[in-house]
Amino acid sequence: MFLRSDFELETERADAEQVEALLESLGRVDKLIAILGSAPQTYISTVFFPEDGAFTLEFRDGGPALHYTVSGQSREVVVGAFLSYLAGDNRWRTAAEWKRDRHYELVQG
Repeated sequence: MFLRSDFELETERADAEQVEALLESLGRVDKLIAILGSAPQTYISTVFFPEDGAFTLEFRDGGPALHYTVSGQSREVVVGAFLSYLAGDNRWRTAAEWKRDRHYELVQG
């Protein structure tokens, strides 16, 4: 799986150590965004918001109609979700109360 930070490629073959290191660095260096995925439209991502110290967690499982989000997440929840996604299990799907984000259907659909 590829790993990106602020839309720059970190690696094409992410491992758990790289994922954790990037997520732990968000907001502590000049990076605020992390994306882990297997294809351009299949990924999990997060954005750190320094003003409240929380993360928005998102995933896309194909096109714009399959984009989901949840806000106000802790770093611990985000790290757990990303590592679960990397491992290929489905625990990340129940880590939060995902809501469909229709915004992407409007702008990309």
